[in-house]
Amino acid sequence: MYFTFTGINVRGFIYCAIIIMAAITPQPALATFCGDGEPDSGEQCDDGNLAAGDGCSATCTVEAGFVCTLAIGIPLTPSACVTDSDADGVGDDVDNCTLVANPNQRDTDGDGHGNICDPDLTNDCVVNFLDVAALQTVFFTSDADADFEGDGFVNAVDMGVMRQFLFAPPGPSAFSSCNQPG
Repeated sequence: MYFTFTGINVRGFIYCAIIIMAAITPQPALATFCGDGEPDSGEQCDDGNLAAGDGCSATCTVEAGFVCTLAIGIPLTPSACVTDSDADGVGDDVDNCTLVANPNQRDTDGDGHGNICDPDLTNDCVVNFLDVAALQTVFFTSDADADFEGDGFVNAVDMGVMRQFLFAPPGPSAFSSCNQPG
């Protein structure tokens, strides 16, 4: 049953008024929780599940050996976690030196290997006596390519880095063909 008041359907008017009031009335925020796939303040990550071992723990903290993206306030954007073998804060999928920490990703010769794991001065994918000879010619200089640890000088520390890689390829790196077998 409904009434018509001067040509206006009262039941329809009341229904429209209720809809309008519902639209303008502030709604309480939905509860957020760890595992909902939306990182919230206080969470280091939230990958949308409570499984351990995937980079983001059941308590929404980053697990050791991983680095995760964090998009607070962007709806439906779960954290993506990737392995970080050297714990330098750079995921292995984009790290130019995956087994030796180098958070600055310094690669002065642009070959895809970070300097700290690239004593291959001849860029032939193996550290050998040709590289030792090349290092000797720039010893006690500021040659950026031979300054493996980045202190501004080529010295005994750099020779020690080279010694660790002797007869081995540089890296590994996410960006180098030297990592590939064959």
